[in-house]
Amino acid sequence: MRTLILLISALAIISCSKGSSTTQPSKPYSVFKATLSPQNVVPQPCQGATGSGSATAILQEDVLILSGSFSGLHDTLFTGLLGGISIHKGSKTEVGYFIFTPDVHLNDDKKSGRFSGIFQLTPTRINQLKNDSFYIDIHTPSCPNGEIRGQLELQQ
Repeated sequence: MRTLILLISALAIISCSKGSSTTQPSKPYSVFKATLSPQNVVPQPCQGATGSGSATAILQEDVLILSGSFSGLHDTLFTGLLGGISIHKGSKTEVGYFIFTPDVHLNDDKKSGRFSGIFQLTPTRINQLKNDSFYIDIHTPSCPNGEIRGQLELQQ
């Protein structure tokens, strides 16, 4: 709950600063989006995988604020593996290594829900993120390597 409140507060501050007419310049930020689907799983989609999801991340200075949702998984979320949702370092075509785990809020069916997190990034991680080298993986017991996946891509 604390993460959700922080996320909402951060998004409100950023959106208010965009339209602000004060003399202080707002801090620059970057927006990243991901579309999660079985077709994005590397090396290949898990047999029977379904589901979809989306995520938005905002990077301001060295803080990454992530928010997303998912639905339609063919199996329940595998909470025993990195909480079921993980952020990895890797390009679209590679299996990367684990970096972060967001907070997960499951719906009653345990096949849908939302996730969020606030993470502090090093300069190296910021560079990786800006070069589209972060992806989100959602794991289920029948697809432990990922049922759906999406690359966080910088929006212009």
